[in-house]
Amino acid sequence: EQKKAQKQKQQKQQKQKQQRQQKPKKEKKQQPKQDETPLFARIDLRVGLVEKVFEHPDPEVKSLWCEEINVGEDKPRQICSGLRKFYTKDQFEGKKIIVVCNFKPSKLKGFESQGMVLCASNADHTKVELVEPPANAAPGTRISLSNLDVYQFTPDKQVNPKKKKNVWIDFSPKLRTNDSKVACFDGVSLVVPEGECAVQTLSNCVVR
Repeated sequence: EQKKAQKQKQQKQQKQKQQRQQKPKKEKKQQPKQDETPLFARIDLRVGLVEKVFEHPDPEVKSLWCEEINVGEDKPRQICSGLRKFYTKDQFEGKKIIVVCNFKPSKLKGFESQGMVLCASNADHTKVELVEPPANAAPGTRISLSNLDVYQFTPDKQVNPKKKKNVWIDFSPKLRTNDSKVACFDGVSLVVPEGECAVQTLSNCVVR
């Protein structure tokens, strides 16, 4: 009887061991994937309509225009741009332009700027031209590349270009106009559904 009891005990232990081995192992939690958004799509570039241009509240500031720009939101954005040397109020007002919309708001001479207007300039910065989308592009339309539809991706919520490490540091050196005066990112054209985004005369120049 004792031998029988020992045998049954061994069989029970063996069965429990087998059951433990057969239990599916808990799956390790997968690490979240690294951000797979392409560099270009991380910056929120949109078509803007300049609805109003006015002088900086500080009368001593002569180099800046202040603007109200429609970028497809509930109300226009206030943006400050160093373009007074290059565009008159009448030349600037009513234009379709390109706006960087996910920069952290910053004050320029006391005026809060909620974005940045994209322009091309020559090497010595004596000539500056607005990057313009086709005239029939709708305000708020995001700027894509000819080989990349940015609507598949979500841009960074906010970018602080003043920080030592930020996406703009990697992004901005890749912006230039080509031989045809089209604004490009790493050699690829900036586009909206209506066509390419370009400047008037500055070919092979930096865009900022």
